[in-house]
Amino acid sequence: MRACDAAYLRSFRRLPRYAARLGTAALGKVPDVATETAARSTTVGVVVVHGRSMEPTLHEGDALLVGWGWPVRIGGLAVVRLPDAPGRPRGLSVKRVTSRDPVDPSRWWVERDNEREGVDSWQVGGLADRDVLGRVLVRVPGWVPTWVYRPSPSG
Repeated sequence: MRACDAAYLRSFRRLPRYAARLGTAALGKVPDVATETAARSTTVGVVVVHGRSMEPTLHEGDALLVGWGWPVRIGGLAVVRLPDAPGRPRGLSVKRVTSRDPVDPSRWWVERDNEREGVDSWQVGGLADRDVLGRVLVRVPGWVPTWVYRPSPSG
């Protein structure tokens, strides 16, 4: 492990105290994105990466600290809700925010880092503000804390 990686991981030992200072008791729990109130709350949580659409930036199993409801930055990563595919709902995704939609400046244009995997605005168009749920604050490669919310396999 490189010295910078060790310092990076040591900084996460202070994470629960930092989150407490932010006033959230739900660290590690994903807000109920079915309600706009929860999706636009200002809590901090952790999500775990599944899939390859953001490789080489993100890899399967990486933990991401997400500011739910935080404003996104051009060039940064965000947790978004993509439109459902015909006959199949899509879950939440992590995508790179590249700009405002050139056709409709009120919407966001998001892209994947891996051009061979996944879905982005090239397939589904720009996303409304309500579909951009939070900003990725930091990535912890291959680290899944024990307090991360994991939905049960049965539903």
